[in-house]
Amino acid sequence: QTSKHQTLRTDPPSRPARPTTAAPPHRNHRTSAIAAARRPKPKIGSKQISNLMATLRNLKIKTSTCKRLVKELHSYEKEVEREAAKTADMKEKGADPYDLKQQENVLAESRMMVPDCCKRLESALADLKATLTELEEAN
Repeated sequence: QTSKHQTLRTDPPSRPARPTTAAPPHRNHRTSAIAAARRPKPKIGSKQISNLMATLRNLKIKTSTCKRLVKELHSYEKEVEREAAKTADMKEKGADPYDLKQQENVLAESRMMVPDCCKRLESALADLKATLTELEEAN
């Protein structure tokens, strides 16, 4: 029997044994030189990595610009087709001369955007090609 004031003894929960680590051997100048010779040298430094990251970012930007301009060009070409069809339809139906003139102005503006977009796309492509040749020469 146990009294109110007596407590039963229980063993503490078992803990995994700590591994014993021996002190590393003392290194002198010879052993550190041997260890350094065995250690593989990093092939690229941190500056080179940051330069590569910046170059990669520039390539992504320039590539995205070209993709966007191609989409814009297709959009403008479709717009020209739509507006030309609308103008022809208005002429065929004998629309009001003022409305017809306004529609022809819209068509003319749409047609002017196509060469402008082509020039911007050519410029962006030339810039991308220049960056790629620069990278090829660097490597």
